Amino acid sequence: MRPPHETRDYQPGDFESLVALRARLFKDDLMYLGRWSDEWNREHLKGMLRRCRHWSIVAKRELIGFVQWSEYSDQLHIQYLALSPEHQRLGIGSQVLRKLQSKARQKTVPVTLSLFLSHPEAVAFYQSAGFGVDDTTERFVRMRWTAGEIK
Repeated sequence: MRPPHETRDYQPGDFESLVALRARLFKDDLMYLGRWSDEWNREHLKGMLRRCRHWSIVAKRELIGFVQWSEYSDQLHIQYLALSPEHQRLGIGSQVLRKLQSKARQKTVPVTLSLFLSHPEAVAFYQSAGFGVDDTTERFVRMRWTAGEIK
């Protein structure tokens, strides 16, 4: 059974919880790329909040995840879809992803994203939702979903 949660627009009170969750989830990968510091995390998040659409994912008044995406004329690009580890594999991410796929279907554009290859479970998650691999590099995989492929 999926735990109760809500997906809502970002609220300024979410900021510190987002900083902490991003550090918990992304610090190791970004340190490997030489892009991590606590200050960088805060400034990068501020920039993403200015440039992207954002939903906070909340359960029992606790921020458990978030999704950030950009809408272009030719695609909807997911920057981040992230859940705390204890809230993964419960159907929450799939539900949020279906909402984004529905938005893309209405606009008749594909959904695109890039992932670290060091997270094969995330690649498998998106493949199970109908995404295909567009391209791979040494560290990243680019994926795409096209309307009509919702499972």
